[in-house]
Amino acid sequence: MILPDLYWPKEGQPVITAYTLMTLAGVLVTIFYMMHFAKKTGNDEFRVLFVELIAFCGAFFGGHILGAIVEHEAVADFFRKTGTFSSVLEFKNAFNRAFGTSVFFGGLILALIMTTVYIRITEKTRAPYYDLIAVGIPLFHTFGRLGCLFTGCCYGIPFEYGIGYHHPLTEAPAETPLLPVQLIEAVLNFLLFLLLRKLFIRKLGQGKLLLLYLAVYSGYRFILEFFRGDRIRGFVGVLSTSQFIALFLIAFSLCVWLYTMRKNPPKEAE
Repeated sequence: MILPDLYWPKEGQPVITAYTLMTLAGVLVTIFYMMHFAKKTGNDEFRVLFVELIAFCGAFFGGHILGAIVEHEAVADFFRKTGTFSSVLEFKNAFNRAFGTSVFFGGLILALIMTTVYIRITEKTRAPYYDLIAVGIPLFHTFGRLGCLFTGCCYGIPFEYGIGYHHPLTEAPAETPLLPVQLIEAVLNFLLFLLLRKLFIRKLGQGKLLLLYLAVYSGYRFILEFFRGDRIRGFVGVLSTSQFIALFLIAFSLCVWLYTMRKNPPKEAE
């Protein structure tokens, strides 16, 4: 299967990529859906809206911060060349190489830190908001991974029955069939969204859905990383940056869950 040409920009023409469009769609769909879902389940939709806006700000900056860390050589090269650029276009291209990469785990971590600070300061009943965050994240991420698929980033290893690309802005090898790991992850994200939504409605795992999300997502993300073909993710030995973060989040989720179970053991039925 070959993906169609999505855009043929003229030289110097500003481009809005499919990834940008899908990300914006994900933001809007997630905001409106989660406000509706919060109201439907008896929560304050406007407080949820504010938490979501904080989370999206954290996701944007955190993703690019970790992306800059992964692309530290490009960042160093950008600062070395500061003041020597011959045109605005050259400056723009160098800036994009240094700071244009976004890593999901970086955005996730900063988003959780910022929302946790806000929730702890302003909310007495915290559990529903953590659970609602857990429901919303995989819904948004589904759109993000579809954007990766159509743009040709975060692509998979060569695969005979995979997806090829041949539009000029793709990062993937031209017309080489590749395993669609972006599509696989998008499907898994959507299934995880449906699972967490059902658990929230049935009031199962209250206060612990975020831990469940972190553990489950990190688990299949760790596995999918082995099937990625792009080389801009940063590696230490055979493991990528995201795999190390995934292992940390799995361990963190398990430790917090065990701590909460020990602090608040389930009551025995009389």
